[in-house]
Amino acid sequence: MHDGAQIPHKSEAAPKSWADKPSPGAVDPPTMPRTLFLLCVLLAVLGIVPAQHSDGERHHHRHLNRRHIPNELEDILAGGKQGNLQEIFSKDVVRITCHWRFKKVFGEEKAKKIEEWFDSATPREEIFKILADMALKVEIPFKREMAIKVVRRCKEEHENAKKSQKRRSLDAKIHREFQVLRRERRNQRHHMIHSDELYL
Repeated sequence: MHDGAQIPHKSEAAPKSWADKPSPGAVDPPTMPRTLFLLCVLLAVLGIVPAQHSDGERHHHRHLNRRHIPNELEDILAGGKQGNLQEIFSKDVVRITCHWRFKKVFGEEKAKKIEEWFDSATPREEIFKILADMALKVEIPFKREMAIKVVRRCKEEHENAKKSQKRRSLDAKIHREFQVLRRERRNQRHHMIHSDELYL
């Protein structure tokens, strides 16, 4: 037969139809060619192919990765890091600016968890870092420049309050403002208003 010279050895990568029908008693061929296997390992290391996705889902991998919530934020939302967070974080302009964006990206349930997280004992620096990350990784609809401005404004406000020893009065003022904001939001929900812009 003329085609006989082109048949690969059993130890080499075989076509899929051959891999499905191995000869009795023969050593099983590799599940995929060595080059393809190494390529998959490389892609997995680079984070391009999610490790737990099935073959049918891999064509969505770039979209999924771009929209995926950073693991660090997921841990905090799940309560995994709460035990290590001790410094009191006062409510401030970050939450007002970001609330409706959180709701739009994460949905109502996770937006509520993020609000509770802002009220809990959490280092300010860590919150600022994660917020700036989220502005890029989770595609919250504001630009990097705006995220940096929000972070700077909050840091300056925090430092000024510390220097002038008016932190408590500042916290009380912000708390009152948020109480008013919550009441307004509750009233809006009762009226079945669905516009995101009304959160601000």
